[in-house]
Parts: sequence; C-alpha cells; structure tokens
Amino acid sequence: MIAVQGEGIETMIPSVPRGGPEDRPTVGDWLLIDREGDVERILARRNVFKRPRPGDERRVQLIAANVDTLFVFSSCNQDFSVARLER
Repeated sequence: MIAVQGEGIETMIPSVPRGGPEDRPTVGDWLLIDREGDVERILARRNVFKRPRPGDERRVQLIAANVDTLFVFSSCNQDFSVARLER
C-alpha cells in the first residue's frame, strides 16, 4: 500500500508495479491518480536514488525520487567501511 497525501486527500492506495522495478512509485514521486484511486502513471522524475537490492545485485531498490538535498551519514567507529560509501 502507498500513502497518498495532497490537497483534499489523504488515503492509502494499492501499489501496483507496471513493469520493471523502476516503474514502482517511491518516496517523493508525483503520481497521476484516477477518480477510483488507481495509479495512472508516475510523472517524470527529476532524479532517483537507488541501490542494488540487498542479497540480489541484479535487482534494484528505489530509495527516493525528486530529491533536492541529500545528506549521507556513516558511523566512524570500528565498523566503518569506505566500501559502503563508494557506491
């Protein structure tokens, strides 16, 4: 389910993939929704942050779309790994 919020609406709608993994709505997407509450399409994204899905390098996991500012945080304790920041 996807939480949808806008002027005069705040509801949950089903998440229906329309093709590949990048055709799924994610945080920050603008959606065109019909009167019945079905997703017609995802409007053009300015950008999208994604990563390989954990455990399956062939699939992708969307993080967020249409982001203006991004902050990356990492612990600097004994578990620190530069490899986590290089992707």
